Amino acid sequence: MLLTGSNLTTGFALARRVYLPAISGHQFASDSYFDLFGLRSGFDVDPKELEAAYKDLQRRHHPDRHAMGSEEDQERSAEQSTLVNQAYATLKKPLQRAKYVLAQAGHAEASVGEGTIEDPELLMKVMEARELVESLADSEQLQQLRKENADQQERCIQELGSAFRERSWHKAIELTTELRYITRIGEAISQKL
Repeated sequence: MLLTGSNLTTGFALARRVYLPAISGHQFASDSYFDLFGLRSGFDVDPKELEAAYKDLQRRHHPDRHAMGSEEDQERSAEQSTLVNQAYATLKKPLQRAKYVLAQAGHAEASVGEGTIEDPELLMKVMEARELVESLADSEQLQQLRKENADQQERCIQELGSAFRERSWHKAIELTTELRYITRIGEAISQKL
């Protein structure tokens, strides 16, 4: 099954097998986006290794390389390129990667839903951070808040890595929800700057 558009976003659980359609008889299939890029499956990804594998796949499967091929080859090349781009976008961003890893582990319902904050302390922190972002107008204060948010995001990503390595799925789900909110706060800060 080729994952595209809405079924990629809402159906990570469908991503058990990833296919790059054949061009001139060459079929490429893998069990996951990690396999597609030749990476070890899991949350911890070396960004440089991912980028190098992405560029290599794009070089080999880019539609421009098949412009002189048959119409079918050109269409398949476009599908391959789209899939490679989607896989890269998923694995590049920690939040999307966490959702994908959870889905691969059979926790798709938790990874694609919005998730609610069950921890009252975290809920208060999120509410206070949102109020602070909305109340600040000074760019220096917003820059400082952005730095603090980036530090929180990095801490959460580190904890997520540990949770995934330990196969602590409940903790990984909680941290993915936390990362989602930290990311949104960062986006709100960026919009104000």
